[in-house]
Amino acid sequence: MNNPVLNLLTLPQGTNKTFGLADFGLAQASIGVDVIQITINSLPVSTSGTLKFNNANVSLGQQIRADQLASLNYVPVNSSANGYVNLGSITTNGEITIEAWVKPANLSANNLKAHIFDLGNGQSNHNIVLELDRFTAYVGSSVVNSPINIPQNLLVIDSWIHLAATIKNNLASVYVNGILTSVNGFNTSLAQGDGSFIAPDIVMTRTSNFIGKSNWSTDPYFKGQIADARIYDKARTWSEIQQDMAGYVDISDTTLLR
Repeated sequence: MNNPVLNLLTLPQGTNKTFGLADFGLAQASIGVDVIQITINSLPVSTSGTLKFNNANVSLGQQIRADQLASLNYVPVNSSANGYVNLGSITTNGEITIEAWVKPANLSANNLKAHIFDLGNGQSNHNIVLELDRFTAYVGSSVVNSPINIPQNLLVIDSWIHLAATIKNNLASVYVNGILTSVNGFNTSLAQGDGSFIAPDIVMTRTSNFIGKSNWSTDPYFKGQIADARIYDKARTWSEIQQDMAGYVDISDTTLLR
């Protein structure tokens, strides 16, 4: 059986798309008892958006069953004036990695303050925040680490930079273009209501999670582009972050949350 290949499509800027049989010139998902396998032979460039299957990045040459096309979608880069992504509810279990390619439209004070990632339960409520120039975590409404500063000399207007931040064993680490730039411990003098300490609250469900938008209503939206954003339920190693930068994704990795 000849398996179909996705034809070259023009996708409107900033528009999500979920694929269906018609995109592949198909009227049905199977021929007889055989389910048609679709091969992805080209991918959108990272500056435009990402092709995802079951929320994981699609790899070149990946095969997808025609009866599972509802899980194949195109996610555009955040490039509109006030564009952002609502990630829905996210549960983490002890460690975390957040990472993305970022192309800032400007390096104004407002854009440096804009949140690339903001995972939390609202304003000042267990937030994990990655901005262009720093990474910060909270226990409740209290900042539990001095913000880790990202060297501004590494940021260039309209140029892509890869930012990654991890938390493991009370240590926060920041990587810029795959290089570890900063490590910071948390303030273990802070305590929870029951007297125990979790720094920060990684074992929990957060319900207000965004890319390109803050949980603080007065904060600016991020101006620029964000591509290949990922959240892992583990602290990725240096070598794993380097693989992520190259676009590698293991779709069977159960720690890949988004």
